[in-house]
Amino acid sequence: MNKIELLVSVRNETEAERALQGGAGLIDVKEPLRGPLGAANPSVWRDVAARTAGRAPLSAALGELVEAPGCGELPGEFSYAKIGLAGGAHNPAWPRLWTNQWRDAADGLNLVLAAYADYEAAAAIAPERLIDRAGDLGCRVFLLDTFCKAAGGLFDTMPPQRVAELVERARQARLQVALAGSLRDAGIRRAAALRPDWIAVRGAACKGGRTTSVSATKVRDLRRAIDAASDSFPTTQHCRQFA
Repeated sequence: MNKIELLVSVRNETEAERALQGGAGLIDVKEPLRGPLGAANPSVWRDVAARTAGRAPLSAALGELVEAPGCGELPGEFSYAKIGLAGGAHNPAWPRLWTNQWRDAADGLNLVLAAYADYEAAAAIAPERLIDRAGDLGCRVFLLDTFCKAAGGLFDTMPPQRVAELVERARQARLQVALAGSLRDAGIRRAAALRPDWIAVRGAACKGGRTTSVSATKVRDLRRAIDAASDSFPTTQHCRQFA
């Protein structure tokens, strides 16, 4: 049975170290004060890359398509990068804008297709449409997140059955899958039952909410909760071609 990895979003190298101490399997760098996929400063990318020193894969959030800085300054140590598509539903040129954002991507960088469960509130592209365009967009990973963090968790924002259908649709498209969106307790268990490649957290790993500091103890508790939930459900075979 393949292990569900824990992705922890961090805002600096100190948090990255704590996340690693707690058992995170992927370190994602973002600035939560700038939105759900807020981009950190390039200096933070460099600091995290130096501090983690190859101990775990690295991912970077680059903001929303309408404002994303591109990935030209992203260090070569980063394996994944993602851009949100808020506002894209009102811009028919969004596929071209997406492609332009990755012109300076390093060879081997895995592009993450970031969809929002509350896509209508974000004026973003429907997740089903994004999955169907994944090949054209050069994406290898599908992330389902929430745009408005005050509206509740992933399974409050989108019916669990639809989340499950999206996960299966992404697998059929030969994408790896990450589930995020204020996941805690019951949300962690529901996400684990779908056996994604990653369960992604920020607020649940922090001492007092997503804008406070990551705690190694919180990360360790999350790692144990995911393992316990995974053991409670039968194995589901799905594509991990790119693992």
